[in-house]
Amino acid sequence: MTTIPLNNNWTVEYFEPNIDGFEMAPSIQTIERISEWNCSGRFADAGFYAYLQHRFDLEPTAMCVRYELQIENPPSATKVYVNDTHIADSTDRVLRLDITDYVSHGKNRVSLRIDCVAHREHRFEAVYLVQTSCETQP
Repeated sequence: MTTIPLNNNWTVEYFEPNIDGFEMAPSIQTIERISEWNCSGRFADAGFYAYLQHRFDLEPTAMCVRYELQIENPPSATKVYVNDTHIADSTDRVLRLDITDYVSHGKNRVSLRIDCVAHREHRFEAVYLVQTSCETQP
C-alpha cells in the first residue's frame, strides 16, 4: 500500500449560484495547504460556493492497482469530482472513495465544490490517494 498526499498546491475559485448557472469570481487563488484554507467571510456572507482543485500525475505500475481517495473532515455536502466526473457528496467526517475507474496514467484532477457557509463548520484536515494492489482487495 502506498499513500500519496494531495494536501499541497490547490487552487480555489469562488462563484455565486444563480438561475443561469453560476458566475465565477474574477480571480483564482493558490492554496499552499488545503488544511489552511478558509472561505473568506465576504464570500460566505454573500452565499458563495468555492471550487477547489488539485492536479496530480499517476505513473504506470508493473502490477494491477486500485486507487482510493480519502478526504479527512470535509465540510458537509462537499461535492467530489475526479476528472470532471461527479463521484460523491460528503456525508461523513472521513470520506473514502474508490476512484480507480475515474483516474488514468498521466494527468488527473480532484475537484471539491463547497458551500462557504457549510465550511464554517468544518475545515479540511487532509486529502490522500491510497494505492493498493488488486490482489489485496476483497
